Parts: sequence; C-alpha cells; structure tokens
Amino acid sequence: MHRIPRSNASSAREFVAGVAICYNQAVILQRTPDTAGTSIRVSEELALTSKAESQLMQRSQAGQIEYWARIGRAIEHSGQFDYQHIASALKGEVAVDQLTSYEKPVYDELHDEAMRHSSATEIREHRQRIQAMRQAGVDIESLGD
Repeated sequence: MHRIPRSNASSAREFVAGVAICYNQAVILQRTPDTAGTSIRVSEELALTSKAESQLMQRSQAGQIEYWARIGRAIEHSGQFDYQHIASALKGEVAVDQLTSYEKPVYDELHDEAMRHSSATEIREHRQRIQAMRQAGVDIESLGD
C-alpha cells in the first residue's frame, strides 16, 4: 500500500486533488448484471498514470481506476470535502480562503482546467480585472495561486 507521509502536506493535497478529480470526471466503471465492464473515455494522462500505478499495486488498470473512484467517493462523503462548496467558490459565491485543506487543491485543479478552456473574451476580461486590481494597489502575487 502506498502511503503519503503526514509531514508532506503538499503531496497529500496533490493526492487528494488527483483522486477527487478522477472521481469527479465520472471515471466510475459501471457494471452490467453479467459483470461485463463498460467502456469509457479517459484522458491519456489518467490512462498512463493508472496503468503505471496498477502495475505497482498489482491491480488491473480498470481495478486501479475503480479503487481511485471509491477513494474519491469516500473523500466526498467524509464531511471534510464538499463538492458544492467548491462549486460555489468556482462561481465566486464563496471566498477561496473558506475552502478546507481538502477542498482547496480540488478547487485549484478545477479552476486551472477551466482557465485552460477560457474563451478569448474571458481571458481578456480576466487580464483587465487583474490590471484594475493592480492599479487599485492590490499586491496580486501576495494573494497566492
């Protein structure tokens, strides 16, 4: 079993974010009554990562993704992780600093993903907001990521 040292909070946050993202991308393999698997599409990154991890953990690749999905579901239902809270933060309804240490890495990943798919108009508006904040004397770098 792969364990993350408690002293390495950054790795733990990355692990939690990765698991939650895996779960939230609906990478749950559903079973039909005859236990045959259902084909799904996953990112190349997830496919490669799950293949490597499955070999280390002596699971099938599908078994590895199912394992991660079960962990993600457990995290979401743990009471320390609230996906709706993250969604509210993504919509700007909740301040990011109100997210728990479990929610923040997931927020960061989802926010980064959304930014990668921003339209030219959204990117321009974001840059204008940043510029206005700087002109108002806000130290953008001190706000963190």
